[in-house]
Amino acid sequence: GGNGSGQTNVSSWSNMKAIAAGINHTVGLRNNGTVVAVGNSSFGELAVSGWTDIVSIGAGFGLSLGVRADGAVEGVGRLSSLVSSWQDIIAVDGGSDHVVGLKADGTVVAAGDNTYGQTDVAGWTDIVAVAAGWYHTVGLKADGTVVAVGRNNYGQTDVAGWRDVTAIATGADHTIALRSKRRMTATGRGFSGQTNIWIWSPMRQPIYSSSHQTPTDGRWYYNVRTSDGSGRWTSTVHDGPFLVDTQRPVVKMVTPFVSTRISKTTTFKVKWTAEDAAPSSGLESVRVYYRPSGSAKWRLWKTPNKSGEALFTGRAGTTYYFKTLAVDKARNWKWSKVYKTIVPFNEGIIESKIGFFGYSKSGASQNYLSSVRYSYTRGNELRYKLYNNNGIGLVVTKGPNMGRAKIYVDGKYVTTVDAYKSTTRARQLIYYKGFLKKGTHWLKIVNLGTPGRARFEVDGVVVGR
Repeated sequence: GGNGSGQTNVSSWSNMKAIAAGINHTVGLRNNGTVVAVGNSSFGELAVSGWTDIVSIGAGFGLSLGVRADGAVEGVGRLSSLVSSWQDIIAVDGGSDHVVGLKADGTVVAAGDNTYGQTDVAGWTDIVAVAAGWYHTVGLKADGTVVAVGRNNYGQTDVAGWRDVTAIATGADHTIALRSKRRMTATGRGFSGQTNIWIWSPMRQPIYSSSHQTPTDGRWYYNVRTSDGSGRWTSTVHDGPFLVDTQRPVVKMVTPFVSTRISKTTTFKVKWTAEDAAPSSGLESVRVYYRPSGSAKWRLWKTPNKSGEALFTGRAGTTYYFKTLAVDKARNWKWSKVYKTIVPFNEGIIESKIGFFGYSKSGASQNYLSSVRYSYTRGNELRYKLYNNNGIGLVVTKGPNMGRAKIYVDGKYVTTVDAYKSTTRARQLIYYKGFLKKGTHWLKIVNLGTPGRARFEVDGVVVGR
């Protein structure tokens, strides 16, 4: 390509994990999270030497962008002030006079010139990648479909029928997509068939073939010749090897359904694993997100870029949702399933009680928040009023002297539970009931005063939200 401003002087770059190109400059992200840039510097777009902890980059006309590990965005050059307040961002790109950012919750933000509607992205959801052309913006949805807004004078936004897409890119006036089974789709200016052969070969030495071949995953060499349409051919160019990796990472999480299963406080352990399936291009990033009940906003929690575990401190009476995004160096991505953990109330709202006295135990106690409510008497009862939930449950102490109790939900008897166990175990989930819709529900526990083991301890109330 053109090198009038030195924008292709990148031969000395090494240990790179991502590249982005503006009009007359090039930006590179190193494996250590620092950034380099070459080319035109008329707008200060090359002033990236101080950036650290960058996980993804983008570029536009006279603009360099970098997403930090904490979800904030660095920017230098034209339009850089437009991104200074952005948060929870995982990817960015720039066009001629607009910028676009992908948020952790799958929504998209955009700012700048909107003459052609190129920033009209407010309604986009479930987006996993974004790209900005000169005057258009493209988004890849989690289901493999594509959305686009902006100028369409060359058909660059005609993507409504695209399916099975795994990656997107844009030029000034065109849009490209990588589809499943390594197929390519393109629309917009410049695709008239001038370059009519792209040949791949899995051989150790380059060869030329006139038959088209779809590359499978692995390392490949390729040979290219081009024709001007009148029978005149260029000499063959040989290059490689190149790694073809279309396999998504494998990502999983482990969280307790109820936090008290593994913790006597509101702090509990969350684990995640991420592996890049063979042929491995290597993991580029691993990000762990959470959201509390009552909020639709996913929040970036950890950016370990590898498998790991960490302690999460929640709040009693709150349900937390977790998910992990893994991206490999070939830009294949995978979200984990969404996992939830309920942090119980220690008490909840007691609407009425007979007996069931409160008892604070020593700090060495294994009970939830070191306290329980207990009863020895048949007929003693606790009645909780639990607001705005889609599930309720009971955490108890089990042991050799613990007895039985009846459980009532919304005034109706549902079951009898037995807290007997040969060895004492605190924080045991003995009952849980889910509901299809959120609402207010009542939970009543009635001690049956079991002969020989009449004690019944309530250690926490589970409220799913």
